[in-house]
Amino acid sequence: MGLDLYPSPYPCRGKRPTLLGSKKIDARDYEATECAFRDGDHPTEPCEAHCWFKGEILVRELEAINERKLAKRCFADLSARKAGKFGKKLLDLAWKLRERYRGMPPFDKPPCFTERVSFFDEKNGVWTLRPYTTTLERVVDILEKGGRWYRKASSLGSGVVAWH
Repeated sequence: MGLDLYPSPYPCRGKRPTLLGSKKIDARDYEATECAFRDGDHPTEPCEAHCWFKGEILVRELEAINERKLAKRCFADLSARKAGKFGKKLLDLAWKLRERYRGMPPFDKPPCFTERVSFFDEKNGVWTLRPYTTTLERVVDILEKGGRWYRKASSLGSGVVAWH
């Protein structure tokens, strides 16, 4: 499972994705939509619903750079206005990191961030802390994707629901 984020209400026209008793999206219903997120460049949840965002990836990158308050905020349901503001915070952080290391020779950049971050242990159904290593480039990339996704949901008049 993990942390998945989705806009609420769904901004799709036509048939909307539905949560079934198994808590999975019915892909047949989903393909009948005209989704504003269809061409989005962001990690999606396993059912490939275009408007869902794989939030645990964003949380890992935030925790890896010691942004615990922002990581915790990913688990909160947000109104459209708050989602837009949160997306801007993510984009601003990505910009600051990019600017801080712009033009710096590769050997002077931190090669990676290593922290103990949360992973969902599906077998036991609990979150556990494990080592995680990432690169500055990946952190910036995921922050930008997350920021754009939150801002898009907000611009479409949708809030964000955290499903975990």
